[in-house]
Amino acid sequence: MANNLQIDPMFLDSAGAPISTGRTTNILKSIEWVNPTTVGDKAYLLDKNGAIVCSFVCIVAGKGDSKWFGDKGQVFDGPFTLSILDSGALLVARV
Repeated sequence: MANNLQIDPMFLDSAGAPISTGRTTNILKSIEWVNPTTVGDKAYLLDKNGAIVCSFVCIVAGKGDSKWFGDKGQVFDGPFTLSILDSGALLVARV
């Protein structure tokens, strides 16, 4: 499968290339890592400056994790880079 930015939450399952949302400023509400398969798997999402937006490490196989930025969300500058995605996918919800 490939990244799908047209839905909300955005579905990200392909690491490497910059992810352009079509916006320079993005207000994110939450990020959920779904379906990590192996203990020790990692997922890192970076902003345009290389700062970590979220980082996850699987501690129980098959159990995801999430990061909540609050009802008003948090502002991040794009494009983003999914620098590491060992398994699963990220669901990125916008405000």
